[in-house]
Amino acid sequence: MLVKVPDSGFIRDVTCTTESYNLLLSDFNWYDKDGFELTAAERKLLEANNFKLQDCLNHWTWHVDWIKLPTTRITGLRIDHSMLLHRGDYREDALAQIECYHHPGAAFMVNSKPKWGLDFAIDHMINHYDVIEVLHVEFDDYDYNRINEKKNELEEWILQQDWEDLAKQIRDKRDQWAHLHGHAQNDWKARYLLGWGKAEYTEKSTTFFS
Repeated sequence: MLVKVPDSGFIRDVTCTTESYNLLLSDFNWYDKDGFELTAAERKLLEANNFKLQDCLNHWTWHVDWIKLPTTRITGLRIDHSMLLHRGDYREDALAQIECYHHPGAAFMVNSKPKWGLDFAIDHMINHYDVIEVLHVEFDDYDYNRINEKKNELEEWILQQDWEDLAKQIRDKRDQWAHLHGHAQNDWKARYLLGWGKAEYTEKSTTFFS
């Protein structure tokens, strides 16, 4: 039912070495220490290094589209987002440029730790108003080979499923998860459908020295 976007996969080299010529101090505001949302400074440096960025979830990220739902079928299913994400580090001229700015965001960027992540969320709607989230999982890793293995494992499972049936199962068991608060609903669905201990396994975007 779901299909893989052609040629989707993680980019291995996530290091920026080339500087940007139009950095402002304010570009370092709002560094995301947990996820993959990019500051203006990160965007400028990534673009100077010829990395392709996209707008998703109302934020700029460095991601590759991953799984899609063929538009030829109308089932009530909708993929909210499905992407393979990247967070890079900085060396050579790019690092030297960042070190010239006295700003917490710049300091975090100096200590950025490369990581990769996957994020998959699928919803189901009936009667134009009754909508549920069927599954929403996230997984980050600092190790390229390990995250690639996790992607392949999850990808194989996703592509083999009858998502209309899974949506029905989640709806039928609404009394077991609807009362849970916040991410606990996501955790319940990840345990039920995937056998995961929780729905989100995330890593920090920067190194904190002890």
